[in-house]
Amino acid sequence: MLAHRVDGQEHWLRLRAAACSGPRLLVVDDTTAQRRARLVLSHEASFEPLTGLPNRATLTRRLEEAVRPGAARTGGGLLFVDLDHFKQVNDTLGHEVGDQVLRTVAARLRRAARVNDLVARLGGDEFVLLAEDVVDGDEAASLADRVRHAVEQPVWVEGRPVHVGVSVGTVLLDDCQDAAAALRVADTVMQQAKRARRGREAPTPASSARDPLRHTVSFYDDDELVVAEVADLVGGALLAGRSSVVIATPDHRSRVVALLEARGVDVSGAARDGRYLALDAQQTLDSLLVDGVPDAELFARVVGRTVRQMVDRDGGLDAYGEMVSLLWQQGDVAGALALEDLWNGLQSDLPFWLHCAYAVADALAPPDAHGLLGVCVRHSHVV
Repeated sequence: MLAHRVDGQEHWLRLRAAACSGPRLLVVDDTTAQRRARLVLSHEASFEPLTGLPNRATLTRRLEEAVRPGAARTGGGLLFVDLDHFKQVNDTLGHEVGDQVLRTVAARLRRAARVNDLVARLGGDEFVLLAEDVVDGDEAASLADRVRHAVEQPVWVEGRPVHVGVSVGTVLLDDCQDAAAALRVADTVMQQAKRARRGREAPTPASSARDPLRHTVSFYDDDELVVAEVADLVGGALLAGRSSVVIATPDHRSRVVALLEARGVDVSGAARDGRYLALDAQQTLDSLLVDGVPDAELFARVVGRTVRQMVDRDGGLDAYGEMVSLLWQQGDVAGALALEDLWNGLQSDLPFWLHCAYAVADALAPPDAHGLLGVCVRHSHVV
């Protein structure tokens, strides 16, 4: 039984009657330590200690259930993720740095995954993402693009960036007879992707292998998380020679710059070169509204012209925006969705990556779920 002490601590107790010749004696054994030990052993059997991700055994059980004959599912996909040149990180920077890189990659994979996806670490620098609700190859490829973009951002360790590449092999579960076959095929596809990456020159920004038409959104409950996320996005773009635009609140803009400068990224130099542009979200939003509604012509003139100039010059762009979130916070769900549609229209013509963020409390504010669903379906990936 579960009992609470007066200080609020929980204790598990076992009651038993002791045999004696006199009055019956009730013995209470405190089994809290044994129960906690069993929980620790159970956790260690299912999760690996470095990253906290499910281990190979856990993945195998889940995968076997997903591919068994008669399983109630539609589609499903498996992504085999392997870091490129990770051995060089361990050899040149040490295993402590390598461990930090693995922990960071694990966290990024969890953020890149959807709610029902399973991210597991097989061992070393190999990870697997099981997405049971992927419906076709296009959706699996889109998820693989999201994984590549998330992992290939620089990892900051002790104030310096560490760069790792990633190769991803994708297989649909409908094409696999069992769990072992699914892992084997995904591993083979990953190895083919790795050989292809090694056999060609590093892509220029204009020919980057990642899909340029990505429009992602995240929901956050901690400002520190979104600031770090934007700093990763901007820092990765600038260090890779791409441009970046941040349309955000003054607080978020200043904190992103401070974090990047602490990492040694020359944001001021990038701004002077025209590769980094920071705009105030509310002022920019106000310039787009006609009678309180986002206007397509103003959007093309104010936002589209700026984005086009930077893309034409550098061949690619990573952008972050909070204008739609401001409309949402103000209760203008229709306006937020209309602005998302304008962004999507711009992306149909230009190769750039766009990330939006909504505070969780604001996202849950509308009286029904239709607005929130509308936000999700307008993005290629939801975190």
